[in-house]
Amino acid sequence: MNPDYKKFYSMIGLATRAGKVRTGTFLALRELRSGRGCLVILAKDASDGSSKKILNACTSHHVPVITAGTMEEIGHAAGDQERTCVCITDERFAQTLMNLFDAL
Repeated sequence: MNPDYKKFYSMIGLATRAGKVRTGTFLALRELRSGRGCLVILAKDASDGSSKKILNACTSHHVPVITAGTMEEIGHAAGDQERTCVCITDERFAQTLMNLFDAL
Protein backbone atom coordinates (compact mmCIF):
# COMPACT_ATOMS: atom_id res chain seq x y z
CA MET A 1 0.00 0.00 0.00
CA ASN A 2 1.25 3.43 -0.92
CA PRO A 3 2.15 5.26 2.32
CA ASP A 4 0.63 8.52 1.03
CA TYR A 5 -2.77 6.85 0.90
CA LYS A 6 -2.72 5.58 4.51
CA LYS A 7 -5.12 8.22 5.89
CA PHE A 8 -7.37 7.82 2.86
CA TYR A 9 -7.66 4.04 3.29
CA SER A 10 -8.02 4.40 7.07
CA MET A 11 -11.00 6.70 6.52
CA ILE A 12 -12.60 4.06 4.27
CA GLY A 13 -12.13 1.57 7.11
CA LEU A 14 -13.69 3.96 9.61
CA ALA A 15 -16.68 4.55 7.33
CA THR A 16 -17.05 0.78 6.92
CA ARG A 17 -17.11 0.23 10.68
CA ALA A 18 -19.74 2.98 10.93
CA GLY A 19 -21.90 1.10 8.43
CA LYS A 20 -21.66 3.81 5.76
CA VAL A 21 -19.98 1.77 3.01
CA ARG A 22 -21.29 -0.72 0.45
CA THR A 23 -18.69 -2.77 -1.36
CA GLY A 24 -18.74 -4.24 -4.82
CA THR A 25 -20.35 -3.26 -8.09
CA PHE A 26 -23.81 -4.70 -7.41
CA LEU A 27 -24.29 -3.01 -4.03
CA ALA A 28 -22.76 0.25 -5.23
CA LEU A 29 -25.16 0.37 -8.18
CA ARG A 30 -28.09 -0.34 -5.88
CA GLU A 31 -27.11 2.53 -3.57
CA LEU A 32 -26.62 4.90 -6.49
CA ARG A 33 -29.98 4.06 -8.01
CA SER A 34 -31.75 4.51 -4.68
CA GLY A 35 -30.17 7.95 -4.21
CA ARG A 36 -28.18 6.99 -1.11
CA GLY A 37 -24.73 7.06 -2.75
CA CYS A 38 -22.58 10.11 -1.96
CA LEU A 39 -19.21 9.02 -3.37
CA VAL A 40 -17.79 6.04 -5.24
CA ILE A 41 -14.17 4.97 -5.02
CA LEU A 42 -13.30 2.88 -8.07
CA ALA A 43 -10.22 0.67 -8.37
CA LYS A 44 -7.73 1.54 -11.10
CA ASP A 45 -7.58 -2.11 -12.15
CA ALA A 46 -11.35 -2.69 -12.33
CA SER A 47 -12.61 -4.39 -15.48
CA ASP A 48 -13.81 -2.20 -18.33
CA GLY A 49 -17.37 -3.47 -17.99
CA SER A 50 -17.62 -2.78 -14.26
CA SER A 51 -15.95 0.60 -14.63
CA LYS A 52 -18.35 1.60 -17.38
CA LYS A 53 -21.41 0.58 -15.33
CA ILE A 54 -20.23 2.49 -12.27
CA LEU A 55 -19.16 5.59 -14.19
CA ASN A 56 -22.45 5.73 -16.12
CA ALA A 57 -24.49 5.37 -12.91
CA CYS A 58 -22.44 8.04 -11.14
CA THR A 59 -22.81 10.42 -14.06
CA SER A 60 -26.56 9.97 -14.30
CA HIS A 61 -27.06 10.33 -10.53
CA HIS A 62 -24.53 13.21 -10.15
CA VAL A 63 -22.29 11.32 -7.72
CA PRO A 64 -18.53 12.02 -7.69
CA VAL A 65 -16.07 9.21 -8.46
CA ILE A 66 -12.50 8.83 -7.27
CA THR A 67 -10.30 6.38 -9.14
CA ALA A 68 -7.62 5.26 -6.70
CA GLY A 69 -5.79 2.16 -5.63
CA THR A 70 -6.12 -1.42 -6.70
CA MET A 71 -8.99 -3.82 -6.09
CA GLU A 72 -6.91 -5.47 -3.38
CA GLU A 73 -6.15 -2.17 -1.60
CA ILE A 74 -9.76 -0.98 -1.71
CA GLY A 75 -11.08 -4.33 -0.51
CA HIS A 76 -8.54 -4.48 2.30
CA ALA A 77 -9.43 -0.94 3.42
CA ALA A 78 -13.11 -1.94 3.59
CA GLY A 79 -12.27 -5.10 5.56
CA ASP A 80 -12.98 -7.45 2.69
CA GLN A 81 -11.24 -9.22 -0.15
CA GLU A 82 -10.73 -7.66 -3.58
CA ARG A 83 -13.47 -5.19 -4.47
CA THR A 84 -14.00 -3.24 -7.68
CA CYS A 85 -15.43 -0.27 -5.83
CA VAL A 86 -16.88 1.04 -2.61
CA CYS A 87 -19.84 3.36 -2.32
CA ILE A 88 -19.88 5.83 0.58
CA THR A 89 -23.42 6.50 1.81
CA ASP A 90 -22.69 9.34 4.24
CA GLU A 91 -22.10 12.92 3.08
CA ARG A 92 -19.55 13.74 5.80
CA PHE A 93 -17.42 10.67 5.14
CA ALA A 94 -17.67 11.39 1.40
CA GLN A 95 -16.51 14.98 1.83
CA THR A 96 -13.65 13.94 4.13
CA LEU A 97 -12.48 11.30 1.65
CA MET A 98 -12.59 13.79 -1.23
CA ASN A 99 -10.55 16.28 0.82
CA LEU A 100 -7.99 13.62 1.75
CA PHE A 101 -7.71 12.51 -1.89
CA ASP A 102 -7.28 16.10 -3.09
CA ALA A 103 -4.45 16.55 -0.59
CA LEU A 104 -2.49 13.60 -2.03
